[in-house]
Amino acid sequence: MFDGSARLYFNISTNFGLNSKCITWVMLFNNRQTILFIFMFLFFAGCNKSKNELIPEHVQELKNLKVYSEDVDIGKTISFDQEVVYGGSDDIFIGIHGDIAVDLSDRIYISNSFKKIIYVFEHDGQFIGQLGGEGRGPGEFSKWIKNLQIFNHHLFALDASMHRLNVFSLNNLSHIDTIPLAGNRNRYPELARAFPEIRNLYVRSDGTFIAEFVNHFSQERTERYENIDMQSHFYLLDSSGTISSKLIDFISATLTDLGIVFNLNQFFGQRLKGFSSDDQIYIADPDYFLIKTYYPNGHYKAAFYYPIKKIPLTRETA
Repeated sequence: MFDGSARLYFNISTNFGLNSKCITWVMLFNNRQTILFIFMFLFFAGCNKSKNELIPEHVQELKNLKVYSEDVDIGKTISFDQEVVYGGSDDIFIGIHGDIAVDLSDRIYISNSFKKIIYVFEHDGQFIGQLGGEGRGPGEFSKWIKNLQIFNHHLFALDASMHRLNVFSLNNLSHIDTIPLAGNRNRYPELARAFPEIRNLYVRSDGTFIAEFVNHFSQERTERYENIDMQSHFYLLDSSGTISSKLIDFISATLTDLGIVFNLNQFFGQRLKGFSSDDQIYIADPDYFLIKTYYPNGHYKAAFYYPIKKIPLTRETA
């Protein structure tokens, strides 16, 4: 039963037996009552190339493609060693929580999507204080709080409907700046077809930002139950929030016309986006175990693929 608290699982133990490479992904899972950040670690070992017949043709055509063998036994084990409950008391009731961030002191920041508040806890669950609040003033949020991120002793939080980024100091937990975003977007004709709100905003290591704009408009009218590709566009913003250049276009999800368009994640999934400490970009395909990497300027770098055999789902096997 949902009790209004946030449960964070950590100290994930892994043992893969071979030398491995790790990429950190941030995934958002939605259900009716919670939005939970899960940090997913993808580990790969071995580099023997699988048979080409198991690799889709469009994947084989990729440059700098590395294919991992499906036959390698990596002997992985994963265990969850500890559980901490945040906001489980009568005094602090988080309710429907959103994004979560953790600073270098292991303090936990959890956004409340209904009250427009960011709760701050010690790593052991002790409540410290709160940031934000509902409104349109400095440090306040008018709608959803999105993309909590820690950088350079600051906490960044996107107020998408107001096209701005609130910045809080981690030293004294105070609001220090509000950055307007993409005020010059009318100079980019492609963005005239995008939704007004920025879908996601990512802080880079040099203090600049990547803004994700999305659209799914089709030239022709769609029919009920027709699938529509949602297009995402990554643009680079300077530290003042002004768009400076375009980086990448990609299809980020498949939507279905159900009277209103909706992403049926259970059937189509959506592309995951990740970023390394040196600002390289990673995009994972929802249909295949395929991850493409891009340089910080948006140019394609390489890809790696793991040939997983798909198991058909029928009425008999379901």
